Formats: sequence, C-alpha cells, structure tokens
Amino acid sequence: MPMATDTKSLYGLAGYRQAAAQIASRHRLDRHWTVLRMLAARAAYGLSSVEYAQCDLWAKPFLKLGDYRTKKQTTALFDRINPKSERPAVEDKLRFHRICLAAGLPVPALHAVLSRRSTTAVADVPLARDVDSVLCLFKDGSARRLIFKPQNDALGTGVRFVQLGSGRLLDIVGEPIDRHEFEHRLYSDLERDDYLVQEFVQPSPAVAALGSGKALGTFRIVTYLHRGAVMSLYALARIPCGSNPHDNFAGGSTGNLIAKVDCATGILGPAFGRRDPRFSRLLERFDSNPDTGLPIAGVQIPGWLQARATAEQAAHCFTKLPVLGWDIALAEQGPVIIEANSNPDIIGSQVASGVGARQLLRPLYV
Repeated sequence: MPMATDTKSLYGLAGYRQAAAQIASRHRLDRHWTVLRMLAARAAYGLSSVEYAQCDLWAKPFLKLGDYRTKKQTTALFDRINPKSERPAVEDKLRFHRICLAAGLPVPALHAVLSRRSTTAVADVPLARDVDSVLCLFKDGSARRLIFKPQNDALGTGVRFVQLGSGRLLDIVGEPIDRHEFEHRLYSDLERDDYLVQEFVQPSPAVAALGSGKALGTFRIVTYLHRGAVMSLYALARIPCGSNPHDNFAGGSTGNLIAKVDCATGILGPAFGRRDPRFSRLLERFDSNPDTGLPIAGVQIPGWLQARATAEQAAHCFTKLPVLGWDIALAEQGPVIIEANSNPDIIGSQVASGVGARQLLRPLYV
C-alpha cells in the first residue's frame, strides 16, 4: 500500500479517536466502544467523525444514522440537480445582484465594484481602483456603513466591514482601522478576485438582539422549485457573535451560532455553537445566547412570513437551479436578499434540526 495512503488513513483514524475521546468524556461513555461505533457508521453510511460528533449521533439508534449525510454526499446530490453551467448565476455576486435587481427583488445597494485588474469593466455601477476611489464616492462626509465582499468567494472569507465617519475608517466595533494594513491585505485579496462595495443592511432590532448586535445575521431558507411550484425545505437562523463581520457558522469554528427556524411559524429552536475549549470537535446547545443571556429558543421572528415569501418568489427567477439556499436579512424596512447558494451547507442544518439530510431533503430523494 502506498505511503501516502497509510499516512492519510492514520490521520483519519486519529481524528476519530480524538472525537471519540471528547464524546466519551462529555457523556460518560466508553471511549473504545464509541470509536468502534463511529467506524461502523463510516463503514455502513460513509459518515465521518465530523457528522458523528457534531450531530450527536452517539445518542441515536444506529439505523437512524442512515438518514445523515456528509457534505460530500449532498454535494453530489446538488450537482445532479443544479447544473454546473448555471451556477455562476448565483456564485458570481455581481451577476446575481443584476438578476435580482432586474426582477424587482430587494437587494443591498451596490455602490461600486473594486478591482485592480485592467481587464475589469462595468457599465452599470462605478468602478473603483483603490480605497481612495471608494471614499471619493462619499464626499459629503456622512457616516456610512459598508461591506466589502469578494465577487466570487463563499463562506464569508474576505468579507470586510467598514464604517466611514469623521474622516476615519472604523471597524465593526467602532475602533479605528489601520489604513496601511487594511489596504495591504485588501489589495492582496484583489489579486484573485474583484470586490463588491455594498451598503451594510441594518437588521431589525429583534433580529439584532439574537446575536452580538454588530454584524448582520441572516436566515438561510432552502427552497426547491419543482414543476413550477416552490416549497421551503428547511430554514436556519445564522447568528453572528463577538466582533465577526459575517454570520457564517463553519461548524462552530467562527464562534457564531445557528438555530432551526420552523418554516411555518418562524419560531426558533435552540442555538448550537462552541464555547467550551475542552471539546473542539463537539457543539453545545443553548436556549439563550451564551454571550448576552438573551433568549433564542422559542422566539418568534417578526416578519418571518415575508422573508419566506421573498425566498420563494426569488426561486422563480432561477428556474435552472431548482435547489437554492437563500440568505435573507430582515431589516426594519423588510426582507433583503443577501445571496443564494447552489450547494447549501448540510452539516449545520442537521445539527440544528436534529434530523438527517435524507429527511430535510426528502423531496429530492423521492
């Protein structure tokens, strides 16, 4: 057997052992039995230590584990349903913005495209070559809150929050930004992707109170367009915490929280996230925000039906991408579409809902 395979196999087994040790320690289980059951789940259903640990599969009947899916497995499913050739309609955020705008859908104001490449040309929005060019768009000196977002990157990577005011650049917690460092890192990122400069969408007070109140928290609503009708398969609240400029969950590694939203009522379930440093592979359940103490579980989202209706309306504008995960913000003036995903994350949804992807995505498996 090749050495590379041996190394990979050993590394993977070490991951199972670490996850099993943490599960056994937290829940007072036998560590050896736990790792054996995890490996049996991998052999029977292809589940990794990530799904087993984060979804608390140790507590579920073994046959029920067959409902759960890995990211790789659901990616293959979405690849069959959403043609690769059509995905730029949502993956290219500038193209997505234009489609939504043409359809009369609510989207954040787009102030500029920031690019350092000579080949970039846009006709319907100002083209800025540097930060000074962006600042020149706001010569009146009024306070503005902006989001710098990569045109093509996903998972919140590279997103920057900038507040303009009093002739200074401020970060999301109101601290002055080191202009030299900010520009150096931004221009480095611009070597691989252009950036959109959008107006920061201020969440409604009720939504802001779920998290830190700083970044914008969105609702992920997954829709399925089938034979001209749209159904909402499931929904999540993505709750930003700390000084994060975005609400991405990334398995809890960002410090943000997620919670299930009942599609019919807009009532939140408990939140999940990481706070205990002893259990880096596990998630914790919180009925209230662990940082603020404010309630999450049982809260009914004001304006929820509008948010769901906005996602379902938007799905009709992307008929060649039947399954989309919509990130909808609820601002004081109503729902705003932030972006859409042709391969929505499934791990977080399985965690927050307590059921497997085969149940969440049941119409896709029929």
